[in-house]
Amino acid sequence: MEELPRTSGLWVEQTLTKILEVLSHIPGSKIIGRYIKRSHQNDPMRTVFEVILFGFTVAYFLASKRPYDQRTHVNFTEEEIDELLKEWRPDPLVDPLTEEQKKLLDLAPVIVGENGPKVHIKGSDGEFMNFTSTDLHNFAHYDSLKKAAVETIRYAGVGSCGPAGFYGNEDFHNNAEADISKWLGTESSMLYAQDNATAPSVLPCFAKRGDVLVIDQAVNISLQIGARLSRAKIFWFRHNEMEDLERQLKYACSLHKKGALPRRFIITQGLFDYTANSPDLKKVVELKNKYKFRLILDESWSLGVLGQHGRGLPEEQGVPRSDIDITIGSLSAAMGSSGGFCSGAKLIIDHQRITSLAYTFSATCPPYLARVASEVVKMLEDEQVGPPMVAALRDKASIVYKTLQRQKHIQLISRPDSPLVVFCLSDSLAEKLDTEAAVEQVLDAIVLESRKYGVLISRLQQIQEFEKYTPINAIRLYVPNGLSESEVKNAASLISKAITKAAKQ
Repeated sequence: MEELPRTSGLWVEQTLTKILEVLSHIPGSKIIGRYIKRSHQNDPMRTVFEVILFGFTVAYFLASKRPYDQRTHVNFTEEEIDELLKEWRPDPLVDPLTEEQKKLLDLAPVIVGENGPKVHIKGSDGEFMNFTSTDLHNFAHYDSLKKAAVETIRYAGVGSCGPAGFYGNEDFHNNAEADISKWLGTESSMLYAQDNATAPSVLPCFAKRGDVLVIDQAVNISLQIGARLSRAKIFWFRHNEMEDLERQLKYACSLHKKGALPRRFIITQGLFDYTANSPDLKKVVELKNKYKFRLILDESWSLGVLGQHGRGLPEEQGVPRSDIDITIGSLSAAMGSSGGFCSGAKLIIDHQRITSLAYTFSATCPPYLARVASEVVKMLEDEQVGPPMVAALRDKASIVYKTLQRQKHIQLISRPDSPLVVFCLSDSLAEKLDTEAAVEQVLDAIVLESRKYGVLISRLQQIQEFEKYTPINAIRLYVPNGLSESEVKNAASLISKAITKAAKQ
């Protein structure tokens, strides 16, 4: 047995020598010979293995495709094919509507003509005061903004036709980013084509598996999705409770034993979508500095609403923008345009331009929307226009709040000066109704009764299966700045009247 490897090696050596002798008569054979010698390296088994691999590769590529089994093949006649096609029914592209979805569609009114502070509804006579439009300042009806949009469309067309990195960015996008940075007081900003894709793209850029996110329980669905996509470790603190925030920060820090510190962020909102109230931002900044976290602030609803010039919660509470590491938000809320943005240090923005999925792979927003965003920012910066406009909106919101505050059948959740007014049924009425279905019926009745009085309002809509925590059964009003104070007061009184009537049914 000991002689076998020695004999095999001798045979391989002799074979290689003969092959090299034959190859020596072929032009260019010296190159092949050198390769074989270097490959052999006095190791016969290595050469055998390479020959086997070479033979397998040749056999694989020369082998013909395996034919189908003739024994199982069935030839159909034309009649049989037609019959099978008649019987075939494709699966639906979407699931059929549930009873709850049908009910929501039945309740939804259809607006005829322009959407604004006053609208016409299909099948109804007269005008309705509209408390469902997110265009709080009525920017869609400003002639100057319409003119700017038309000029941009005639110059640059409607769509951008490409991502920012592939010729999608035009001067209008760059100007809008610069205007937002100047207005907020940050080093740099960037636009996103869709506001609901902003947070799900920004968060995964900076938080990965092993990093830490400490998040308010009431944040909107975009922030929730962004947190889940990041795959970071998530800690939730009770809504706007600073003591619980500190507990979660302490607990998150205690889990780190050794090695490099993970990236750690606190995530909250300037004005919450679901509750329309605000956190104590000074305390949040104090805690983030104490425990060495970074802060991500979503200002989708606070921009254009809070602060003297509408610069959001930091301006209102006197917090320097430099204390906010990353500011994100929507331009389709109080800002009168569309899409989203992210603002912060230049390094943070530049990092997203090559790593953010929604920025890298999505076409940029239409140039005319970027131009409108720039014009709105300039309006809010103008001392003669911005501060009076923002103050008027908050005054009208306060009128609605004070009127509904006297209503015993409901409980207001929102802050007193928020143009997003959120209320649910009072605890006593909810206990009397006993079931969630009964509570929803009363809320639906409030919506319908308000419509009978000429005021258009709607329920707070949340998709339960996507929410981290149980959705709030509530009604959310959007107070329009396009109505006069007397009209707003009258509408609030009519809504209160509708609440009383619905509660007695």
